[in-house]
Amino acid sequence: MVERGYFTLTPAIVTAGLVALPLLLHARPSGFGWSIGLVSALVLPWSFVGAMAGMFFFIPSVLQLLLAAGADPRQRPTAATLMAGAGLLLSATVLALFLSE
Repeated sequence: MVERGYFTLTPAIVTAGLVALPLLLHARPSGFGWSIGLVSALVLPWSFVGAMAGMFFFIPSVLQLLLAAGADPRQRPTAATLMAGAGLLLSATVLALFLSE
C-alpha cells in the first residue's frame, strides 16, 4: 500500500532532479541552452498535467530556466541584466504569493 504523501513526493523529487540537470552543463553554453530548452519543454506540460498532485509549483522554475538561457553576459551584457532583473522580479512575486497564503 502506498501512502498519499510518498506517492506525491516521488514525482516531485524526480521533477526537481530534471529541473536541476541544466546546472551540470553551465560551463558549456551550447549544452546549457539546449538542455534548458529540452527540460522546459518537458516540465511545462508536466506541471499542468500534474497540477492535481501539486506539480504546478514547477512553473516558475521553467520560467527561470528560460530566462537563464538568455542571460549570458559574455554575449549580450544588456540582455543578461534584463533577464536577471526579470528573474529576480519573478522570484519575488512567487515568494510574495506564497507568503500571502
